[in-house]
Amino acid sequence: MATHDLHYGALPHPGVTPELRALIRTGRVFSLQQVMRPEMPQWAVQPAYCLTNVLPHDQSGSSLRRPVTGSFERIEHSGHSGTHMDALCHIGCWHDNQAWLHGQVPVRSVESEAGFQALGAELIPPIFLRGVLLDVPAALGVECVTDLYEITVADLQRCEARQNAALTPGCAVLIRTGFDRYWNDSAHYMAKGAGPGIEAARYLADRGAVLAGSDTANFEVLAFPDLPVHMLLLYERGIPIVENLRLAELAASGSSEFLFIALPIAYAGATGTSVHPVAIT
Repeated sequence: MATHDLHYGALPHPGVTPELRALIRTGRVFSLQQVMRPEMPQWAVQPAYCLTNVLPHDQSGSSLRRPVTGSFERIEHSGHSGTHMDALCHIGCWHDNQAWLHGQVPVRSVESEAGFQALGAELIPPIFLRGVLLDVPAALGVECVTDLYEITVADLQRCEARQNAALTPGCAVLIRTGFDRYWNDSAHYMAKGAGPGIEAARYLADRGAVLAGSDTANFEVLAFPDLPVHMLLLYERGIPIVENLRLAELAASGSSEFLFIALPIAYAGATGTSVHPVAIT
């Protein structure tokens, strides 16, 4: 059986329908990915991003015949570094004296030092969805929401009405808080993150969102150590989360609806994976 023959949580089989093609009006492509660098914001418990030049051009004569030269590097980072997608094995729920993953998969049966044998990042299919950008700061009349602002259902509905962009079943919802302005201020970006509360997250899921993302490090309003929104989306509803999106340019274009494409890297058994999302308007 091919890797992507099955649904992955709430995500549908990959495909580009006439309805999705109709979302492309100008043909303009927006990259929503942040550049990965050693100094980028990251949680302290995760391995730091590190790129090491392993073979410099000047030393490539041992494997290449001149005049050709070459180089390659070693890259180390967490699956949750930079713009990334949370796999469904990232968050579980403890009950009946053990941890469980989405679909009531017992963690003990699938987890090992080499990763997960179920719900890993390699099973996330290529993603082609109707994308909806909900610009919360614009709806509130500010450039960026306040630190630790909890986005409400009313905020999301205000965005939908203002932008004439209703959520529909099978869509990807990208929530702009304005926090990508702090990408180069790691302390602020990591410690003051805004995002939806549990009722707003439930609203997204109930309206049919199959993927959710934001321009913050944690998607939900910072809620350590409980993470109720992650629990709801990943564990209960099977909805992958994309974090650390770059949304300012897309918002400035005035585009609220677009073809959303994301191609996750197939890291076998990983709880998260690098992804380069784009919006085509």
